[in-house]
Amino acid sequence: MFRGVYYGYTTFKYFVEVARQKSFSKAANITHVSQSAISKMIKDLEAELGTSLFNRTSKYVQLTDAGIVFLDQAQQVVVMFHNLTTEFENKIKMEKGKIFIGLPPITSSTIFAELLGEFKKKYPQIEINLSEYGSKKVALAIQDGTLDIGVICIVPE
Repeated sequence: MFRGVYYGYTTFKYFVEVARQKSFSKAANITHVSQSAISKMIKDLEAELGTSLFNRTSKYVQLTDAGIVFLDQAQQVVVMFHNLTTEFENKIKMEKGKIFIGLPPITSSTIFAELLGEFKKKYPQIEINLSEYGSKKVALAIQDGTLDIGVICIVPE
């Protein structure tokens, strides 16, 4: 669990890219960020989590068991940010209105603060309503249209 340090969208995006590329340098080239910046972000994240997310060799990096679990959640954050900005922009072109978002109590709303902050900057007239529900209720509320967006937690098998 995070101990008060805030990790935003970019940290998750870089982590996911390193996992995809199995290389810090390739991830740095793709994201147009220095390798040392990405390495530092990942090391700080690992220190905060108290576990290694990657096994590093001189030729490649590989996810640890903890890294595999973290990757699933990080990918969800990256996808959520992408959907939050692009889907509404391309599909609806909303200038004002309300968005109803459901988060399970186990997730930290601070993880989503940067995502929602960026969205609010882009669409200042849109009101964001956050609700805290269990994952099952979030899924049902998405299906019945009560929520526009929801995050659910699943246990990896």
